[in-house]
Amino acid sequence: MIESHKDWSPEHHPSAKLYSFSKHNYDKEILYKSLVRASERTRTVGFCTAEKCSNKIWEDTPLCKEHAYDMWKKVEVSKEIDAAYAEYEYQEYIDRAEQRYEDALEKQRLDDAALKAEWQRKAEAEEQLWNSKRRPGHIYYLQVGKLVKIGFSSYLDERLRAYPPDSQVLATHPGTPELEQHIHRKFFNHPSHGREWFTPSTEIDQHIQEVREQFPQHNKI
Repeated sequence: MIESHKDWSPEHHPSAKLYSFSKHNYDKEILYKSLVRASERTRTVGFCTAEKCSNKIWEDTPLCKEHAYDMWKKVEVSKEIDAAYAEYEYQEYIDRAEQRYEDALEKQRLDDAALKAEWQRKAEAEEQLWNSKRRPGHIYYLQVGKLVKIGFSSYLDERLRAYPPDSQVLATHPGTPELEQHIHRKFFNHPSHGREWFTPSTEIDQHIQEVREQFPQHNKI
């Protein structure tokens, strides 16, 4: 069988021209000759170790030139595939990073919107509370049993009718809830129960007398 290949030369093979190298590709030829080196036995036999191939080995490789080139090409393609996959994984990483950044921006935007809405709600609540403290009405001083009630109402007549019939109106004057709170603090040392009920005192009696004198039109007795 060896004798039948004595006169074999690359030029006689149908693919010889396709797998031959020019001087320009000399470095590639050196490269794929270095992929694998033939063993002493393979060099002695002299035939390609690829399955069902009867071509002679190419120089010191265990393959013929055609199979050696195929192997080199597969190695190079594998490198390209690995590089492409690495590029794909890198791009995926970049895409995920960009998505995380976009998600973070969206979360921040939603958080900012929620915070702004909360601030707006609190501002409106505070404004409403402030306005409620300044809404106009009347401060009234009422004798109910042994206690004095100092209260506020926007609808004085209706509010007074809610107390027992024997209650006595001591004085009234225009005012606001804010003013009512100020008067309550003024008599903090005469509390009875709750924030609007007080025990009679000289200080309270004097204040009621001053109210009658200051607002005679509201206190016609």
